Amino acid sequence: SCSAPHVPLVPALVKADIETLSREGITIVPIDPLGATVSGMDVRNPPSEAALRALEHSMALRGFIAITGCGVLSPNEQIKASCFFGGREMHSTHGVHPATPDMNEHIFRLSNDPRHGTLGVGPQWHNDGSFT
Repeated sequence: SCSAPHVPLVPALVKADIETLSREGITIVPIDPLGATVSGMDVRNPPSEAALRALEHSMALRGFIAITGCGVLSPNEQIKASCFFGGREMHSTHGVHPATPDMNEHIFRLSNDPRHGTLGVGPQWHNDGSFT
């Protein structure tokens, strides 16, 4: 039989990135079929530039990373962690829902319940940056 070899649609993690992260106690594991989970990273404190480059590269290859084991983050801690990636600053253009903690302009609350967040954003929802 002539069948083409299976070629993964999402690239594997890069060994050098895994090793860079490991040196800082950070573990990254691919999620099948896409994405990766990251553990051992305290998002309350920025990792080294080398680790950030490895995380951004892994995110670009796998589509997204899910950083686990951080506990409950305050709104400001979530915003600070978002600034580790991409342009490294927040530029928010959305409205602020009344249930938003501290009416923080950088938090976009989405919900299917109008008491908890903005409704009907599905047609416009996209990602121009890092969201937590």
